[in-house]
Amino acid sequence: SVHYVILYKNGRHLCTCFLLVNHGLVCRHFFCALLESDFARFHIMLLPIRWCRDDITELERAQEPFLTSNRNTD
Repeated sequence: SVHYVILYKNGRHLCTCFLLVNHGLVCRHFFCALLESDFARFHIMLLPIRWCRDDITELERAQEPFLTSNRNTD
């Protein structure tokens, strides 16, 4: 089946598979969009806190930079 990823101007996204909405997981469709788009951005806050080190705080996570694919930097 086909899934669409909607990229909003504020950096948020929504995929038609609704994995992020229903289960709190970033789907593979978003990562495909991240690799193909100059507008998609990934932030560590998209990952559940249980996947992070025990000694990292929410404030430290929030201060991390956004990541992009940088595919046009060659």
